[in-house]
Amino acid sequence: MYIILFMTRGMSLAAWEKNGSLERELALYTELAQYGCKTTIISWGGKYDKIIANRYPWLKVCANTWNLSQQRYEQLMPILHAAHLLQADLIKSNQTNGADCAWRCARLWKKPFIARCGYIWSQFCKKMNSDDLHISEYIEKEVYTNCNIGIVTTEESRQFIEQKYNISKEKIEVIPNYVSNSYYKCPLPRYASGKKHIITQVGRLVDQKNLFSLIKACIGLSVTLRLIGDGPLKKELQQYAKQHGVAVEFTGTVTTAELPCLLGESTIVTLVSHYEGHPKTLIEAMARGCAVLGTDVQGIAPLIKHEINGLLCTTSPTAIRAGLERLIKDESLRERIGQQARRDAQQFCITNIARRELAMYQRLPRETAFQKCSKAIAIVFSSMPKLIKKLYKKFFRSIDKRILSLAMRMIRLYIRRKTPADSLRLLFNLEAELYSLEGQSAVAYDGGVHTKHRHTRYHDFFIARLRPGEYVLDIGCGNGFLAYDIASRAGARVTGIELQAENIAIARQRFAHPQVEFIQGDALKDLPADSFETVILSNVLEHLPGRVDFLRKVQERLRPRRFLLRVPLFERDWRVPLKKELGVEWRLDSTHEIEYTQEQFACELACAGLYITDFQIRWSEIWCEARADVPYVQERSPSPQVTVLMSVHNGEKYLETAINSILRQTLRDFDFLIIDDASTDASSAILSDFARKDARIQILTNKRNLGLAASLNRGISQIKTPYIARMDADDIAAPQRLEEQLAYMEQNPSICASGTWITQFTQDTYLHIYEPATNPQTVRERTLFNGPQIMHPTAMIRTEAIKAINGYDEAFLCAQDYDLWLRLLDYGDLANIPKSLLFYRIHETSTSSTKIEQQVINHFIALRKSEMRFENKICNNIRSHSWETVFSLLDPQTPSFYVILSLLIHRNISNKSKKISMILNKISYDPQKINKLYLQNANITWEKVTAFIQSKINNNK
Repeated sequence: MYIILFMTRGMSLAAWEKNGSLERELALYTELAQYGCKTTIISWGGKYDKIIANRYPWLKVCANTWNLSQQRYEQLMPILHAAHLLQADLIKSNQTNGADCAWRCARLWKKPFIARCGYIWSQFCKKMNSDDLHISEYIEKEVYTNCNIGIVTTEESRQFIEQKYNISKEKIEVIPNYVSNSYYKCPLPRYASGKKHIITQVGRLVDQKNLFSLIKACIGLSVTLRLIGDGPLKKELQQYAKQHGVAVEFTGTVTTAELPCLLGESTIVTLVSHYEGHPKTLIEAMARGCAVLGTDVQGIAPLIKHEINGLLCTTSPTAIRAGLERLIKDESLRERIGQQARRDAQQFCITNIARRELAMYQRLPRETAFQKCSKAIAIVFSSMPKLIKKLYKKFFRSIDKRILSLAMRMIRLYIRRKTPADSLRLLFNLEAELYSLEGQSAVAYDGGVHTKHRHTRYHDFFIARLRPGEYVLDIGCGNGFLAYDIASRAGARVTGIELQAENIAIARQRFAHPQVEFIQGDALKDLPADSFETVILSNVLEHLPGRVDFLRKVQERLRPRRFLLRVPLFERDWRVPLKKELGVEWRLDSTHEIEYTQEQFACELACAGLYITDFQIRWSEIWCEARADVPYVQERSPSPQVTVLMSVHNGEKYLETAINSILRQTLRDFDFLIIDDASTDASSAILSDFARKDARIQILTNKRNLGLAASLNRGISQIKTPYIARMDADDIAAPQRLEEQLAYMEQNPSICASGTWITQFTQDTYLHIYEPATNPQTVRERTLFNGPQIMHPTAMIRTEAIKAINGYDEAFLCAQDYDLWLRLLDYGDLANIPKSLLFYRIHETSTSSTKIEQQVINHFIALRKSEMRFENKICNNIRSHSWETVFSLLDPQTPSFYVILSLLIHRNISNKSKKISMILNKISYDPQKINKLYLQNANITWEKVTAFIQSKINNNK
């Protein structure tokens, strides 16, 4: 028997697959295939539906492969799919919405028609106050009046159809929803109360399902509520559950194969909807043997016999809670009703339902062989043009293969005569030319729009994050397709701006929409200020030379709350860095100024004052949501865990960005203490403004410039929180820095200070990620034998530890952090989190550039003092930090001797060779007196030292 099944209007196999219902929807027809039935589905989807259908040998799909509009496709269905419709033994609808299309095809080709519905569409529209109520009643009357057989899932539905549309009782069959046999084969759940209590509800997250009442009923219960499904209320439900302290697990949609296992883990399965049709999820739970709790409403009450195979309650939270408490407490009740539920659900097993369907099909009139033969002849004549076209295509495909084979032979012969590098250059250049042609053909293939729009579905990323009525600016909108899609699908109000006149002309012609305005011009000059909530930059940033400055200017002029960004990824393929290495064009587009690594992208956004809230890598691209707003706090927490400590002296240029990066932390509960070290620029005004806006900020002002160490000590004396997080006035903290560092310190009580890796940048340009040691033992060894391993502005320090060692040594005008780490090692361990959580700015006024020589001196003195403390020698009599002090403290049997050698060789120090010679005098230039291990730890060799001295002597000569 050959069945033609019409899908619900607008639905496709791809949509079934996405929402996890594909296997469930096809299960009946898989079962019927065992009885010799073949099925063809008339889908509203595209080519991908045919790919899905190839998985099932009994299934064929007729899809909208012509990319027609839904209205045009609906009109042409009887002709487009005539070959399949003529061969059918019956035509069947899956739901009422779309059954009118099935009826028109059945009427045209004189085929038996079965009108099937899982629920009464008009009743659903009435309860939802839908505008489709009139059309639903019209279609129901048309299809049930003209069908050979109507199928409904409940007796109540049959009575409604008979009475409302005056249909004879014999015409309507009641065939309930089915359940896969796998549910009955699963072992019964463990009803014992030893396991944790999980309450599960399956279904869309919509008002109909009464989920807010269910969450309210769980307040105070020691349970986990598991909601399986997706829907528009997800965020509201998450927020509601969080506010009321209910543990809710949102699993999203799950596959048919996963559902029985999830149901089996559940203590109770609920369905507390306001109304249902014939709920498949409920009978699946019953078939699984679960203890079920349902509301006493249409669709649910007929299935549950109170206290026999389940419990019934009203839709109120109080009644739901009473039912839950009773089932949680009474293990024997759960077991009794669960086992009875499985027995009662046997009637819904798919084998029984398939037999009933087949018996009904066999009652329908079938065409004789002569009738089918006559129609087959008609099909042959109607398909002759198509057959000729197919043979024509086959001929030219054969020609194409020969041309391709010949071209490949020529290329292979040609590159054999070249070096590997030249061969690669040739092949990469050929690939670039082909890529350009492929793009042009892809645009032509989809009628003027690149196929990447529907394949990558990047539009969905933007649309899912926008709300109806939101004011959106699409900068560099191109031909306007994205702006149009956002307006039509998200309901946002979109302004698309583009410099190229020809693109704007195409946009206005092809993608006009009442909620879209297309403007030719410059976003920074031709738009009103403060008029957009969201700015979209889709494949735009990479074309701009001054990207960070551009993003800053967009924020200053338009004041958007957030940006939605899409840029190409450099790390998309191993060939990209190889092309760059060979000097071949490596960019996807030669007009690109950059193609980003993840680190470069994060660095540029941080420099622009944006923080990332959503980051995805899809289709070799970065898709990102970044926010520009600062979430100020108006009321300080009474007991924060962390105080962020910053000192600033004349740091107006970068101060605002640094402070904003702290205020945007995912950890909201902290204090922020800033020491104004007698600034004479605008720093004081900036600090005062921030202190007015955010209650967490406290300002201490020095009457005179004390320097970093003294300012930090003043701040430490005021701090009472368990942890201190350092921050510099010119750096940028990643949003999750405080949260991750606090968690790490709480989990590792032996660590008295931790740092992180850093992303170094200069003049808004990414340099690299510096990755110091992370393991506490390695950090200890390298700190004692080499140099500091914790970058000062990344540090989080236990307050009790830093106070125990009396804070910073104020004698150190620089390298005070190294001295601090060395003294903290006497108190506990140091470590680094292996993640870059700070953007570290390198600029002309940074300490590391202007005080190198003093840093070297202080570095040595800090290390030598640490060694002297270990040797129980007095080190408090070091009064000056000078080269004279360095030479007086040298000891060839300590690591510091070799560290100062290494620093002199590798740093830009005046009179370098003379100083090295003075150090080597300590060992009389005798290599036998050196400590080889310490020399190796300092990352130098004796040959390197002597060679350096000799080169200086030769240069002087």
